[in-house]
Amino acid sequence: MIIVSFINRIAKYIVILILTTSFIFSLWWLWQRQPQPTSKTQNQTANLNNQPSKESGITPNDLTVLTSQKVKFAGKTKANSLVALYANSFATVTRSDKDGNFASAEMTFAKGFNQVKMAVISDKLTLEGTTTFNYLFAENTQDGDIVYAGSVKKILDTLITVSSNSDEKDVRTLNSTFTFSQDNPEEAALSPIRRIRIGDFIIAQGFLPQDKNDNHLKANKIEVLRENVPLNTRELVLAKTLATVKQSRLQVQNLSTGSTLELTIGKESGFFLEGKEADAKAVVKDKNVISIFHKEDKDIIDLIWLLP
Repeated sequence: MIIVSFINRIAKYIVILILTTSFIFSLWWLWQRQPQPTSKTQNQTANLNNQPSKESGITPNDLTVLTSQKVKFAGKTKANSLVALYANSFATVTRSDKDGNFASAEMTFAKGFNQVKMAVISDKLTLEGTTTFNYLFAENTQDGDIVYAGSVKKILDTLITVSSNSDEKDVRTLNSTFTFSQDNPEEAALSPIRRIRIGDFIIAQGFLPQDKNDNHLKANKIEVLRENVPLNTRELVLAKTLATVKQSRLQVQNLSTGSTLELTIGKESGFFLEGKEADAKAVVKDKNVISIFHKEDKDIIDLIWLLP
């Protein structure tokens, strides 16, 4: 009997041990499948990546509010490359030196929002890459020294997320003053934030918090546009001329696609030969060019940069 009693107690302890072990294992199994928090370092890195870069590859820095309409660009890129800078109000080409440094001539911004594209072109006339920069020309920076602009992607209470240059930016609107390009009587009774629709284009001017981990722009002024959005509409093509200019028209062959493009000279069209201002007579057949143009009823030349 003593032996039987002892065996029963041992069996009881074993069962309790098995149950306890199973319970602990279950808790551990469930915990392993919970979403793991991102480390502090990872969070800081992600937030800092969304901050306006102080070394964006170009000055003036991307996303800045400028109080001078006259601007000279400078920066660093691949060595001995051609650098094209163009917006709706200007176009120019310069060259980087052996260290990759470049500087442009003085350009004139349009009033308000300006979107500038920078294309880097190799000596072999291949497009190495294109980068887009956003600026706001304003009388002063009292309402902010940073601009976020883009199409509204989502709205959460007083927080607006915009899609800008393949990135997303968050705008806080708690103390913002709004202006709308269109007045809709049906929306007159709504608060400004409720008048904004998904897909609207907004230009937000404000300040970033001192906390570098917070990339939400505290906007003081927000302009809401539904038409005539001031995005960069210029196109750049690396091409070869097929003939001289005839009747204000120039035919070129796209070096990338082989297709033929007919460009028309406009009142503001510019021609440059080896970096010096020229006229349409400088264009000869079989000349490599950097062509920047925009579409109206025709393809209108902004700049023809003739290469050696």
